[in-house]
Amino acid sequence: MAEGGPQDPAQSLAHKPGSRLAASGLAPFLALTVGAAFWGGTWPVARSLIEAVPPATLAFSRWAVAVVILLPFTLLPLIRHRSDLKREFWRIAFISACGVAGFNALIFKGLHTTTAINGALINAATPIYIVLLSLIGIGEKSRWKQIAGVAVSLPGLVLIITRGAPERILTLQLVEGDLWVAGAMFLWALYNIYVRHWPTKVPPLAFITATGAISLVLLAPFVALEAMQGMEMRLTRGALGGMIYLGVFASVGSYIVWNFGVRRIGAGPASLFQYLIPVFAAVFSVLLIDESVQGYHVIGAVLIVAGIWVANARGLPWQRGNRAT
Repeated sequence: MAEGGPQDPAQSLAHKPGSRLAASGLAPFLALTVGAAFWGGTWPVARSLIEAVPPATLAFSRWAVAVVILLPFTLLPLIRHRSDLKREFWRIAFISACGVAGFNALIFKGLHTTTAINGALINAATPIYIVLLSLIGIGEKSRWKQIAGVAVSLPGLVLIITRGAPERILTLQLVEGDLWVAGAMFLWALYNIYVRHWPTKVPPLAFITATGAISLVLLAPFVALEAMQGMEMRLTRGALGGMIYLGVFASVGSYIVWNFGVRRIGAGPASLFQYLIPVFAAVFSVLLIDESVQGYHVIGAVLIVAGIWVANARGLPWQRGNRAT
């Protein structure tokens, strides 16, 4: 096409978010909703497996299933990018330790003593952790609107962790599982920060395969330790189905449909669908494992979502005339 001629419609849409959304149809919105549902289902499914599968073994099983599914499709890209993998090995290993092995093991450990609803809502507070880490020099410098968002969200997180009784912090009467999940969110925040700041030349699916494979190596000693402590896996039909769900739908399937939606409508609009994850987690937890939604869940969730909105919204009073912050 000659320079200065008519613009490619695809390029035109890429620069017009409204047009992009209008032209995308329902498929990406359905895909993002399905992806959020898959991730939301992780919490009640994992919670239902606590009596049958130890936490490190469950994390290992989840990613073993995922790697086995991905490997036929990613083996050639992994071979082609072996020099990149070798050069980036320690970075990928760190990311694997934080965002895959450690994150999953701590979540599954926490679900032994907390509810799936609590875990999912604490998970929704990940942006709080990212801002708090930035205040001690890890990641990007936070802007005032992000700090204001944390100020709104943090009470909601505290309300959920203390089960509606913040005075428990003073007496250290906290649920152990909530603290394990909160620790997992710290690792997940580190994962998000360093994935963004450590660009890789490895294709996305191959990258996930590599991090999953490294995580299996990292988790193996803990699986052996659980076996030595007598924490054996009871491979019932339900446990097998749960592990397949976690590996197939909550790992591989969710990634595929989520990225389909992001490519069609953009990362900004797609990010709003993340708020559906705790909603689906709560619905599935009520329907599948007889948990109940409490008042502190609702109030905490509202505060967390409000804080995230404050941190990302444009045109708020403190942003006017202060674009450099």
